[in-house]
Amino acid sequence: MNTEMKDIMEQKRFVLHHILYEMQMYVALNNFIQSVKFKDDDRIEKNAVLESYLVHLRNLIYFFSKRKNERYPDDIHFDDVIEGIDDLDVSDIITVKKAKGEKETFSAKRLVNQSVEHIKRIKFDEEAAEKTLELCKQMSVTLPKAIQRFVEALDTNLKKESQDKLESDLKRKDIQEIITLIKEELNAGAKPKKKTASEEV
Repeated sequence: MNTEMKDIMEQKRFVLHHILYEMQMYVALNNFIQSVKFKDDDRIEKNAVLESYLVHLRNLIYFFSKRKNERYPDDIHFDDVIEGIDDLDVSDIITVKKAKGEKETFSAKRLVNQSVEHIKRIKFDEEAAEKTLELCKQMSVTLPKAIQRFVEALDTNLKKESQDKLESDLKRKDIQEIITLIKEELNAGAKPKKKTASEEV
């Protein structure tokens, strides 16, 4: 095997590991955020966790969208890895209920990009913060389901053109370990949350 071909194979292996890493981090942080109670003086820790959460959230919103007229054609999407499961496509449209029964829709991709990208002149105001909270709330239900279906599909619906390579990678110990961790986090997140002392009062 020449060096160039070996590099390509290593890159493909890295892509699968990277996808699973993003999923593991998102599910773990999603569980953590819903269970932790930060103190008032934990601002740096709280911001670090939230920003990490938003980065993985953004990556998975893009991953679980079908390839269209992409700005970045080298991005990896779920249908680059598996096939035959069309309903994994996560909607980019988030709907927020407002006063008097009114509803407002906005782009999940645009909002999450605004919250984690470079510094802008436009102020990230309170309304945008509320929309981001609603985005996180809705995706905390949608994304774990998509992740679970994707992980299950790795056993049954691999893309045929790269099936042999992916099946070989899936036998690797490091890949199996991260899949196990994802499943454990998904199971932990599916369990009913215990109320905190303040919520029980």
